[in-house]
Amino acid sequence: MLATAAALLRLDVPWLVGMLSARWVAYTALVAMVLVVASVFVSFEEGRSSAHEVAVVAMLSAASIGLRVAFAALPSVQPSTFIIIAAGAVYGPRAGFMVGALTALVSNLFLGQGLWTPFQMFGWGAAGACGGLAGRAWPDVGRRGLVALGLVWGFLYGWITNMSQLFFVGEVTTRAVLLIYGASVPFDAVHAASNAVFAWLFADEVLWVLRRYRRRFTFVRLEDEGAAGPPPSPDIAP
Repeated sequence: MLATAAALLRLDVPWLVGMLSARWVAYTALVAMVLVVASVFVSFEEGRSSAHEVAVVAMLSAASIGLRVAFAALPSVQPSTFIIIAAGAVYGPRAGFMVGALTALVSNLFLGQGLWTPFQMFGWGAAGACGGLAGRAWPDVGRRGLVALGLVWGFLYGWITNMSQLFFVGEVTTRAVLLIYGASVPFDAVHAASNAVFAWLFADEVLWVLRRYRRRFTFVRLEDEGAAGPPPSPDIAP
């Protein structure tokens, strides 16, 4: 802030232009992520969400939030990511995105809100949506699939949320960006490894429970054919 004020006072135009252009990516990403998250929330609110879908999103979000807060003392160990991906794999991309976004939004009420919250909401929401797309492509996605997704999103989530750190450095340069992303590699690796461990240990049981719950509350509407009763037999006089 002091450097920016000094640049304004001395009208250091090249410095200001360079700084603004360097932060342009972070500001653009922030606006884009807020718009995406808001559009999904509006779609879920105004769409044809059944009471079952709302209850499932609320239940899985509560479980994911509780796990994140419980494991907050262990850096980058996030069982929430596994729950979010599993929710998407069984209930679809929209439900997965909602569980992921709500996990970040509500858990940060306990862990601290900030400019990083929209990035976390989008990152976890995208992980859930990706799980949903995988579930549509491979309806029988199982433990190996969730392990693979957990490994990938351990790094992707870190790369997405790292952009929020660009708002807290004095001067955004290529070196600063490389340092931010380089410093996060060990944490991202731990996140990816813990996702794989949770998926390997619990994927079969969690997927079985979620799929069983989905089957029990899936209704098929049958057309009322012949509502007035079966047609009279031809050998019976009217």
